[in-house]
Amino acid sequence: MRSIRIKYTLLTICAIIVALSIATMIGVESIKRLGNDDAEQMLSLMCSTGAMNLESYFTSVERSAQTVASLVQNSLEDMPLDQLGNQVEKARSLFGEVAYHTNGVLTYYFRIDPALSGEVKGFWYVNQDGNGFREHEVTDITQYDTSDTSRLVWFTVPKATGKGVWLPPYSTENLDVLVISYNLPVYWNDRFVGVIGIEIDCETLDRVVENIRLFDSGYAFLMDADSHMIYHPAIRSGQKVFSVPEGLISENTPVQYRFQGIDKKAAWLPLSNGMKLYVAVPMTEINKSWQKTAWMMFFAALVILALASLIISRFTSRLTKPLRDLSDAARQANRENRELGAEYGGKDEIGILRSSLAHLDYKASHDELTGVFNRAGYELLLSGIDSESTYMIMLDVDNFKTINDTCGHETGDRVLVRLARVLKKHFRSGDYICRIGGDEFVVFMVNTTKEQHDLVAAKIEEISRELFESKDGLPAVTISAGIVHGSECPDAAAWFEEADEAMYRAKQRGKQSSIFFST
Repeated sequence: MRSIRIKYTLLTICAIIVALSIATMIGVESIKRLGNDDAEQMLSLMCSTGAMNLESYFTSVERSAQTVASLVQNSLEDMPLDQLGNQVEKARSLFGEVAYHTNGVLTYYFRIDPALSGEVKGFWYVNQDGNGFREHEVTDITQYDTSDTSRLVWFTVPKATGKGVWLPPYSTENLDVLVISYNLPVYWNDRFVGVIGIEIDCETLDRVVENIRLFDSGYAFLMDADSHMIYHPAIRSGQKVFSVPEGLISENTPVQYRFQGIDKKAAWLPLSNGMKLYVAVPMTEINKSWQKTAWMMFFAALVILALASLIISRFTSRLTKPLRDLSDAARQANRENRELGAEYGGKDEIGILRSSLAHLDYKASHDELTGVFNRAGYELLLSGIDSESTYMIMLDVDNFKTINDTCGHETGDRVLVRLARVLKKHFRSGDYICRIGGDEFVVFMVNTTKEQHDLVAAKIEEISRELFESKDGLPAVTISAGIVHGSECPDAAAWFEEADEAMYRAKQRGKQSSIFFST
């Protein structure tokens, strides 16, 4: 018959083993869930950052094309048709300067509809070897049916839609290069004139996406709506994925799928030009991050069990000492000599589970110089703000380049800081002020109706007056502003475009003024 000490020790150790086993299983499951949640958040963050960089690039391309189209459109107003050639030549010089300062441009063009003019064809410039743009022989549009949007898409689609459009990736017929393009129609007295467009070599996007990486073997890839891979490290650019991995195409993100025999998890976001950006990581790497912690917990449990056994052994030894003394006395009296078996004991408690890994901070959303929202913050606000009750005010400093050139960039920076300070002073704390580039600012005046335009105009006048009546040693400056209420716009892109156009009209009117787009 076993001694009371051994029975008590065995019972306690069994209870500890059961408790440790349950706690370890719960801990491993919790660590697994936390590890997966953390990996999903890092995937989403990396995908959001990559998508923001791509969208910023697409926006720069759109602005380049829109700048040329806007100036051409204005110059065509009330122009005799026989002067069309002169306007095309002006556009040629302007477009070359704009394209030179736009990253990744492979070609740019302004093509005239043959139905409008049989003599003026426009131009097409190509930078295929990276040594500068050279004029290329233009495609003969008369060989195509311009009402057929399946051919000559860069010309026929914007003509058919009547608006600026990003086209799905296609291979140029003359250069045999995979490109994406942004194209804008141009009109003369409501009559279609032609198309202004920029083609971007998809290799430019490849370089951007190639740098989006997570863990050791994670990567990003681009796919269009027709399951063509625009970029994938394991698939040739432009190659169609005929068998899309199960689970990859989903309305939800992140998604889990299997590719080339490897289970992967990916987060994805749609882009404004119709493509999707994916950031994928093998499940083995995601699991490795939490499995290491799980093994550490298992070994910690063994150490706890060993320490607990030692403590309980000592405790039971002291607890049963009076009985052992009595038993020894009895054995001596009966001349018996039994050996007592030694058993490992355990504690009746286990340690607390480790805390989860700290989450990565989202990319800073404020401008370092002025303290207002930066471009990234503006994009986030634009996507989430209630446009139906918000005025967008786009403004910049008149002749800001002259201030930089004559007074220095340090003074120019101080002017921007003062402008931001004055904007904060005159707008409410609940309004949002953004510096979206250079001296260009956007203010979202929330909880306003379209009928409050007099209030908005009065604020702009007060701001202009305070900036002009400078008392801090800085140059007196004026501003021009374009104002649009979100209820007048079908979407965020149109909202921005109309505010930008209103500000442009204010500049044309002589600067130091504000214009409502609807007026």
